[in-house]
Amino acid sequence: MNGLRAPSKDHIRKCINIKSKKTPDIQCKSNAVNGDYCSKHWKHPCRFMIKTIPIQCTRQTHRAAIRIQRLWRRRRPFLTLFHQGPCISMRSVSTNTTELQSLESIDSILNLYYFSLTDSQNTLWTFDIRSLAQMISLGTFKQNPYTRTTLLPRIIQKVLNRIAWLRSRGYTILYPNDMDLTPDQIWRQKILDVCMKLESFGFHVS
Repeated sequence: MNGLRAPSKDHIRKCINIKSKKTPDIQCKSNAVNGDYCSKHWKHPCRFMIKTIPIQCTRQTHRAAIRIQRLWRRRRPFLTLFHQGPCISMRSVSTNTTELQSLESIDSILNLYYFSLTDSQNTLWTFDIRSLAQMISLGTFKQNPYTRTTLLPRIIQKVLNRIAWLRSRGYTILYPNDMDLTPDQIWRQKILDVCMKLESFGFHVS
């Protein structure tokens, strides 16, 4: 059973962009509210790169690295489909074309937060995982919000697992505002974590 721990303020993921073009050797210190980036850098990212000491590469290590990369490229699409649903690579086949909470096109959903599921009629639906997290905190994530049909337990568990994966890596599951996370939003994030932990143990949250 996957549990979720309430993050401290220092546990929230930091933006991985450079601070500015004038200071490319300094990482941005703002909270990441859009995937890996803050509200200032997510539209035009320039990833901060840590300078590392080059390691001498032999032919043997080079061949091993190529083999690992090849195996990962083959496996990654299957892992993505398993954890984020069948529409991640075919967004056009989704029944809904807009996101539940924001009402924006599903094409605008970041890949990190993209989640799709199939209902009992084998119909495909697309969501921003943060919308589903909000439904879980309100105790309404038992039915498909579009059709009111009961969701299968394995679908609910898959959503909980995906949210647990995001939270364990410091990603916020709150919709961002035009600024970094405020103390009130950090507190709301902790409440969401507690609600979802209760749901993961089978308790109904209201």
